[in-house]
Parts: sequence; structure tokens; C-alpha cells
Amino acid sequence: MNKLIFILFMFMGLNVLSAQNIYDEVYRLVRDNNPDINSKKAANSLQLSEMRLENNLEDPEIEFGRVWGTNTPENKWDLSISQTFDFPSLYSSRRKALDAKRQSLEMDLNVLVVEKLQEAKLLLIELAYCNKLLSIQTSIMENLDSIQTMLAKGYQAGESTILDVNKAKIEYVNVCKTVAQTQSRESELLIELNALCGGHFTISDYDFGYPVQKLEDINYYYDCAKNNVVIAAYDAKIRSEIIGNKISKLESLPKITIGYQHEREGSDSFDGFKVGMTLPVFSLKGKARRAEDAILSLNYELDAARLSQIASIDSEYANITAIKWLLDRMSPVFNQTNHPELLHKAFLGGELSALDYLTELNYFRQAEAEYLLSEMDYFIALAKLNRYSERFI
Repeated sequence: MNKLIFILFMFMGLNVLSAQNIYDEVYRLVRDNNPDINSKKAANSLQLSEMRLENNLEDPEIEFGRVWGTNTPENKWDLSISQTFDFPSLYSSRRKALDAKRQSLEMDLNVLVVEKLQEAKLLLIELAYCNKLLSIQTSIMENLDSIQTMLAKGYQAGESTILDVNKAKIEYVNVCKTVAQTQSRESELLIELNALCGGHFTISDYDFGYPVQKLEDINYYYDCAKNNVVIAAYDAKIRSEIIGNKISKLESLPKITIGYQHEREGSDSFDGFKVGMTLPVFSLKGKARRAEDAILSLNYELDAARLSQIASIDSEYANITAIKWLLDRMSPVFNQTNHPELLHKAFLGGELSALDYLTELNYFRQAEAEYLLSEMDYFIALAKLNRYSERFI
């Protein structure tokens, strides 16, 4: 007996692992191939490359001039080479800004990745629902097919009425309709999932089951709302803008130009240097103010994001608690008893008439469908609640 129980738990564990494998595989495909994620990566790389270019030295300037006298055979020419430098501390500040921007873009990318993984998870959860619904409805369809054949023969032998035959046909058609609609929805979900995976998802012998997830205490989700990927992304943006604000102030300092100058007039040569200064009085007007406004705006957005997440947690936790309460009472009824199979045996054993069988079957079929729908709603609600938690996957 103990050996049998051990084997049963081993089998259940393998089923859970198989169900989880499809999630792990899809997450990998989404990370590697999703068009929006890859587009974001390329855009981030471009933005960082442009920032690196901003920290390059300006090109050196070379000037050559020659003039001729009107009443003299002598001429005059000059040559100068000069280089303009920003204020020295500006270069190191720009390197810090580049690092801060890189972190900000990485955090933004993480938010997008989580959103795409969440989309994939919700599609897989609905696929698991379709899988379960199809399994039950297909079994019922097969039973009804055999029963309507049996009733048709019974009608010819005078053992059943035309009402029994037609009732069985109607129930059979209703189940066929449910199966067809579920198969159609399953195809739509697979197409959407393949698009999320950038066209790299192929159907194999995966078990489309529900993900392994745990409902935590509500305080756990409150803690996650304080510092999840969304909050971290806002923090990184604010740090980047603060450094950008410092750069704006440094850019208002003068630029220095240093150069070598050579002049020749007739047989006389002159060598020397020149120093210039550029005062950015007009070109940077309002730039520092813009940076301060950006920081203020991001802080408001951060506060709004935190409040929005807390409100979502309260709403979603109340919803999932209600669904869980319902499932706890429905699970013993539907998970431990195969009602369509019991009804089928009762009918074949003569315990139920054809009309009683079809009436009871329709009742349990609808109840089973409602239970499966509630079960899917629970896992969807749990996925939404966990989307920004440390245990998202």
C-alpha cells in the first residue's frame, strides 16, 4: 500500500513538472524572441551609443588664410590649429550619466519583459482551462454518441420514444458545439502565444496545466509594491535625471579653446598660441529647469504607481479570496467524482431513464463547466496578483 502511494505521488510530481516545463520553455522563448523585447533592446543600445558620442571631444579646427598686398609683391598667410574642450569635470559626469542611463534602460526593459511574460502566462492558463474542458466534453460527447445510437436502435425495437432519441441528439449537438468552440479558442490562444514567442513556439507533448503558484499573505504583496520592477524602474529614471540635471549645470560653464597659430609676412615668420572661451548664455537657456521639472514629474509618477499597485492588490486579493472560498467548497465535489461516467453507468444499468439521464447529464455538465471556469479565474487572479512579486515565475 505504501509503495502504491509512493508511486502515485511520483506520478503527480511528474505531471506538475511537465506542466511547469511548458511555462519555463515559453518564458525562455519570449525573452529571446519577442519582437517588442528585441526592439526595446535595440532602441536602448542606440540611445546609449548616442550618449557615448556626446562625450567625445569636439573635432579640431584647422584654418588657413592668405592675403595679397595691392602695391607690394609680398604676401601674407597664416595657419592655425585649435581644439575646444568642455569644462574638465563634465566628461566624468557624462560617464556617470551613461551608467545611470544604462541602468534605467535595463529597468525599463525588465518591466517590458515582465509584462510580456505575464501575457504568456495568462494565455497558458487559458490553454490549461481549454485542455481540461475539452477532456471532459469530449468524453461526454463520446458517451452521448453511443447512447443516441443505442436509443435509435431501441426506438426501432419499440423500447424507447422518439422524444428520447431527439433529446439525445440535441444534447449531443450541444456538446459538439462546446467542443468546437473550445477547439477554436484553443487555436486562437496558440496563435497569440506563437506571436509572443516571435514565431518560435511549436506544439509538442507539453502538458498544458496550471502553473505552480502560491497565494501569499496580503502583507507580502504590500512589501512587493514597495520595490518591484516598476518601482525600481522609476527609481532608476529619477537617478538618471538627477545626474542629468548636474550635467545641465556643468554645461553652463564656459568652453575653452586652445590653439597654435603661425603667421608669415614676407620673410618674417611669427609663431604663437591663442586661447578662446565660449559662453553658453543662450543655447542652454531653460535646460536646467527642464531637468528639474522632469525629476518632479517622475516623483509624482512614482507615487501614483505605488498607490495604483496598492489599490490593485486590495482589489485582486479580495477577488481571489472570494474565488478560493468557492473553490474550496466545489473541489471535493468535482475533483473526487466523475459525474458523467457515473451517470453513464447508471443509465446502462437501468437505474435512470433516457430523459432522466440526459437531464442530469446536462445539469452536471453545466456545473462542471462553471467549476472549471472558476478554477481558471482563480489562477488568472493569482497570476495578476503575483505579476510584480519576486515569485512571478
